[in-house]
Amino acid sequence: MSHYSYPLNDERERLLDKLDAETESNTRADAIDVAIRHYLEDKKNREEHWEKFTPEQLRLLNTSELKVSYYPKVR
Repeated sequence: MSHYSYPLNDERERLLDKLDAETESNTRADAIDVAIRHYLEDKKNREEHWEKFTPEQLRLLNTSELKVSYYPKVR
């Protein structure tokens, strides 16, 4: 992942505006931090509790952007 900023095109501007509204954050940086923490906590919860869901329920919890693997990791 690059550490450089990306140009703010119309789609990115729209998504950031929507994220600002959904998170009720004071700044875009805060809104992005909230979204990152939410994603990571959600992923952890799903991976820890995947056995409580049916395969269909698990598929419904995925998004078009991100899929979460629900099977335990071999240690």
